[in-house]
Amino acid sequence: MRVLSYNIHGWRTIEGKPNYDLLLRLLTSIEADVIGLNEVYHPEPTEAGPALNWLAEQLGMQVVFAAKRSYEEGDRPFGASGNALLTRFPLVSTYSGLYTPIAGKKQRGWLETQLDLGNRRTLSILVTHLAHEDETTRQNQFAEQINWFNQSGQRPDLILGDFNCLNPKDFTHLSDLDAVLNQLPEVAQHLSNSPNGPQLTHQVEQAGYIDTGAWQGLRDRGTFVGAEIPVRLDYIWVRSDSAVRLVKAAIVEEEIGQEASDHRPVMADFKLQTLDE
Repeated sequence: MRVLSYNIHGWRTIEGKPNYDLLLRLLTSIEADVIGLNEVYHPEPTEAGPALNWLAEQLGMQVVFAAKRSYEEGDRPFGASGNALLTRFPLVSTYSGLYTPIAGKKQRGWLETQLDLGNRRTLSILVTHLAHEDETTRQNQFAEQINWFNQSGQRPDLILGDFNCLNPKDFTHLSDLDAVLNQLPEVAQHLSNSPNGPQLTHQVEQAGYIDTGAWQGLRDRGTFVGAEIPVRLDYIWVRSDSAVRLVKAAIVEEEIGQEASDHRPVMADFKLQTLDE
């Protein structure tokens, strides 16, 4: 099973041009079974109808969308910005929610789906996009998320999305991390503005999840296209006791100047474990 997480930049390239065809070409080539998308505007009008529905139809996948806030921008009609999930597996259930609103900051939210893998096995997947502004807010949002799933009695097998954070494990020594943080431009200071530095990924690990990118050793590889210093902001997390076993993880590279978004997709391959594994 191939899983992908991708921030599609509101259906626009870095230059602000529509990226529908670039996205379709890229996602077709990757052949993922499950795709989590961030920064999805819906309905985004195209000649073939809403872009999200068109993309799902072209890929032969089912799609669900969860709005986190409304938008009205330029010639785009009123709609919503949110997270989406495309899947080749049958959908069992879908839930969505919003994190606690914070004055002056963008509303954030999440989408959770349960998929039917066959043989009476299911897989739960969370798609989210955490706050851009500061590490403490991101930590609070993730804590809200875990509290929600603790109340429901089950945590998701996979968590996908743009976490807007750094993982210290991407750096061999803490001094390397400090050097990178000191070089970050002002626009990226949100990555290090916690008094104790990046803490979110440790919090996720403490909740019982494995960072597939760190597991694969994707150091010095960035998911934000415009960064002079490679920074990995997009993640696929797998619950350590999940029924799926991690086989491979990668950041999908595109031809320079032909990127569909301002982020790169992250990918992970999983194998469904047998009962005796």
